[in-house]
Amino acid sequence: MNVAVLGASGFLGINLASALADSGHTVRCFDRAICQIPCAPGNEGHIVFFEGNFFSRSDMEKVLAGCDVCYHFISTSVPVTSNANPAKDAQENIVGTLHLLDVARSAGAAAWGRWGGGRWLVG
Repeated sequence: MNVAVLGASGFLGINLASALADSGHTVRCFDRAICQIPCAPGNEGHIVFFEGNFFSRSDMEKVLAGCDVCYHFISTSVPVTSNANPAKDAQENIVGTLHLLDVARSAGAAAWGRWGGGRWLVG
């Protein structure tokens, strides 16, 4: 299966990408900067890195092309910044995710998962 992991340099993204690669899936890792994904020897070829901007439709189209599943771990804020400027937080995280879902639907991704607020949102 082809799987996109957005926010692959964070704790959840690194561990999920590693487990998916070790299970034989092709993992398309996306983040602002390329990171090291630990996986079992021989499974490095299952990981493809994409560096880009979450708000760029063309960057999202590149990483989601041909993916069956997308896991979204990107967040542009933490509680302090979201409380200080809730409108910016909503614009970046909620509206950004809606744009991502539009791209995922166009790319034909059959499923997606988003970690947020201590729970999974799955569609």
